[in-house]
Amino acid sequence: MKNQNNRQKMIAKIHIAKSQLGLDDDTYRALLQRVTGLHSCAKMTVQQLENVLAELKAKGFVDNRQAGIGRMPLHQVQHRAMLNKIAVLLKQTGKTWDYAMGTAKNMFDKDKLVQLNDDEMHKLTSALQIYTNRHTKKRSIKCN
Repeated sequence: MKNQNNRQKMIAKIHIAKSQLGLDDDTYRALLQRVTGLHSCAKMTVQQLENVLAELKAKGFVDNRQAGIGRMPLHQVQHRAMLNKIAVLLKQTGKTWDYAMGTAKNMFDKDKLVQLNDDEMHKLTSALQIYTNRHTKKRSIKCN
């Protein structure tokens, strides 16, 4: 069952990549045929699906979901760059978006990141940067 669920997620990701890259159906099917010898994801093994994903990534597909920290929360367009920075900081410290939202709740008493204004978003990013600096400093001291 787990393998089937993983296959479905991979197929969904392939279709997202198809849309993101703007591939028409003929081009998409030609890519599948070239990489795996098959013209449909439904007939592919997990390894073949991984090969297709690797090919799509080589062609420029970017998985917007940051692995390991969960899905980026709803946000305002002008905050996208800061949220990308926050995603990197969370990944470096092993935290999730829940941690960032909890920090925002403690700092500004707002439940969701979409409620933050520009100034609050800058302050949240700075606070998470300070935490990351301390976290990486402690890790480097333990390694020595």
